[in-house]
Amino acid sequence: MEQLPGWLQHVYTCLVVLFGWVIFANENIADLGRYFLTMFGANGALYNQTAIYQWYTHIPLLIVLIIGSTKLPKQLLRKGWTRLKLIDAISSHQEQIRFVAASIFTVLVLYCSVAFLVSGSYNPFLYFRF
Repeated sequence: MEQLPGWLQHVYTCLVVLFGWVIFANENIADLGRYFLTMFGANGALYNQTAIYQWYTHIPLLIVLIIGSTKLPKQLLRKGWTRLKLIDAISSHQEQIRFVAASIFTVLVLYCSVAFLVSGSYNPFLYFRF
């Protein structure tokens, strides 16, 4: 594994986690087999109206998550804080500004998480099944 490039190790880890969650999400072997067949398109059509609806409702989150999993947000924040130091006359309050910005970001993430949980019609917590 260590000889593989970093991006390939990342893809491998994502696949292992994905398959692990599928195993925990199904209650019996028959459902597990059907789920895996559906994941690879071998259980009928590759998409249906429900799948299209899910893509359209979750594509904004998927885009944010893809961008968030790269180094881009860290680089943008670092450039933003550097510019803030140069432009902002109140550089003595930089820690307070960072705290407020981090707090606002945390509240926004919490709000989005609650909104997604409320809009879902299922219980996402797998451990409640056991």
